[in-house]
Amino acid sequence: FFGCTGIEPVIIPSGVTTIRSHAFEENEKLVNAVIPASVTKMGVRVFYHCPLDIVVWVEKDSYAEQWCASEAITPTYWDGSAPEMDD
Repeated sequence: FFGCTGIEPVIIPSGVTTIRSHAFEENEKLVNAVIPASVTKMGVRVFYHCPLDIVVWVEKDSYAEQWCASEAITPTYWDGSAPEMDD
């Protein structure tokens, strides 16, 4: 989805384990991304050049939470049910 400009939001299905580097890079309208606890590997710059106010939804103590810290992204927490997203 690198360079796609109309994707918003991104909800990664439960069961997905890997999100590759640059997966959503340069998605100018991407403001919400939901990453389930099943994701155990994420590459670099997954959300590079996306809006600075992107909300990345993760489950507490998940790999995605650790990944956000390594990429200087402040995560928003959810409990595994559908999060409430503002448009």
